[in-house]
Amino acid sequence: MRIEILWNQQTTTVDLADGMATVGGGEGDGICIEGLPHELLTLRLVGKQLSVTSKRSVRVGDALFPARVARLLIEGEDLKLPNDVVIRRVVDQQKRDSRKLVATAFVAQELLCGGLSPEDTRAATFTCVTGLDRGRIFPVPFEDNVIGRADDASIRVRDRAVSRYHVRLLRQARAYTLQLITSSMNGVYVNGLLLKKDRVLETGDVVEVGQTILRFDAAERAPEERTVASKATDLAAGQQKAHQLVPSPVTVPVAAEPAPQLQLPTAPPRQLSLETVLMSAGLALMMLGALAAALMIR
Repeated sequence: MRIEILWNQQTTTVDLADGMATVGGGEGDGICIEGLPHELLTLRLVGKQLSVTSKRSVRVGDALFPARVARLLIEGEDLKLPNDVVIRRVVDQQKRDSRKLVATAFVAQELLCGGLSPEDTRAATFTCVTGLDRGRIFPVPFEDNVIGRADDASIRVRDRAVSRYHVRLLRQARAYTLQLITSSMNGVYVNGLLLKKDRVLETGDVVEVGQTILRFDAAERAPEERTVASKATDLAAGQQKAHQLVPSPVTVPVAAEPAPQLQLPTAPPRQLSLETVLMSAGLALMMLGALAAALMIR
């Protein structure tokens, strides 16, 4: 397993082997960092579980963690030490990408049938980082979930300091809200602060019930899960991109053609009837006769 040590604006990667190793500023520490107390941390790696115990209170993310309590370190979590030293467990991206795309609605049924490992689901989960259930992953299968030690609790923890029905987690769409139960006499802490009213959980939030600490991870979205709004946005972007790819129309000059000449229709030749011809001929003879008579009188 790999961890990263961020210190003095430098990042150093360390490969951990199974077993125990100490982190501190002493010569005998397995991981020596100048300026830290001797054997400040004890790291214990067993299989895929990395536990850390500190001699003094340290911060994991935004939450203060008590000293001398073994705490599971989750992938991507930052362990903040004195002198601005940060230890981070490296995320196994290949393992993350290979997880099955199992929806929340099927988690409970699959777990009961034994066909699903909690690590294979993209549903929201609680990871127990302290106590008897340390290392156990609890999927959040229902819209209304109860955390407690009762046998019928949705998320059952083995801790006598936890009420039978300690706190409720409600799922609405993609939001997970932590809600107090009036019958519970024990407090609930989120990131070290006492819960006094409903609170929406975010990935990485730490919930403390009794002596048990749970780390919340919100449900992951499958690549094909997109909202209508995102689809519309993608469609508009695609249309705009396609419009940019289409070349603008090019105007090609064309030689002007001569305007066509207007031709008027010609009138058909007039045909004279036989009667008209005879009348014209008779009229002409009468005029000739009158002319001849006039000449003889002279």
